[in-house]
Amino acid sequence: MLVRKNLSAICMGAALLVCFLSASAEDEAQGEDLSGIKQEIEALKAGQQQIGKDVSAIKQILEKLNEPRKRPEPIQDIDVAMDVSKAPFQGDADAPLVLIEMTDFQCPYCGRHVKMVMPQISKNYIDTGKVKYVVRDFPLPFHQNAEKAAEAAHCADRQGKYWEMHDLLFKNQRSLDKEHLIEYAKEIGLNQDAFKTCLEKGETAQEVKMGQADGRKAGVTGTPSLFLGRIQEDGKVRLTKRITGAQPYPVFQKAIDDMLGTDGAKKEGTKAEVPPAKPEQQDKPEAGN
Repeated sequence: MLVRKNLSAICMGAALLVCFLSASAEDEAQGEDLSGIKQEIEALKAGQQQIGKDVSAIKQILEKLNEPRKRPEPIQDIDVAMDVSKAPFQGDADAPLVLIEMTDFQCPYCGRHVKMVMPQISKNYIDTGKVKYVVRDFPLPFHQNAEKAAEAAHCADRQGKYWEMHDLLFKNQRSLDKEHLIEYAKEIGLNQDAFKTCLEKGETAQEVKMGQADGRKAGVTGTPSLFLGRIQEDGKVRLTKRITGAQPYPVFQKAIDDMLGTDGAKKEGTKAEVPPAKPEQQDKPEAGN
């Protein structure tokens, strides 16, 4: 009887021990699970914070993209001297102002400027002796026929018909290959042999390259780019205003009237007395167009 009671006590003790150990194991496992859950929660919180930062950054980018872009001022102040003594021009050689256009015969914006703006400038300023209009060449590299077209215009100039060729080239901007250039020369009555020789041998290529070099020194990266200035005592033109792009006539009207009204310009038809220009800027790498 006593043995039986002892065995019962031992069994109950063993059962209690097993229950205790099982509970301890479960508590330990639950503790590990809670620790893992806490780590996952912390990781989720960190991820949410990073997502919030990313969303905020994206919002800032979108806000900047949606902001209205400020267009550059059409008229900019510059200070560069340019020799245009050998360049073709229209108007009074001693006009108080000089308007220089850097152009590309294949550029559609140049064509629009020539057709829509230049007639008004010619009527109000060139024909009245207030402005001398000079054309320089700045053929863009991605216009495959522009450089040869510019050479053709100078070949025509050798026979006294630069402006006739100039006008034809702008009227036919989509047809500026060599065959068409020869047709235009015939149309304006040029000596065909002399013109073909001039064009094929590239006799006027250097004049075109000089225009490009002068344009780069003046900050030209695209066409049309126009400049206003006055003739100095050394014969060069001191450029003080740059007008970039195919701007409407009122932009030119304002720029020209402002300069005609400034002190330092003499009466119409005479050169302006101005101080010497600052040293010309060094060539800069040309920006993409």
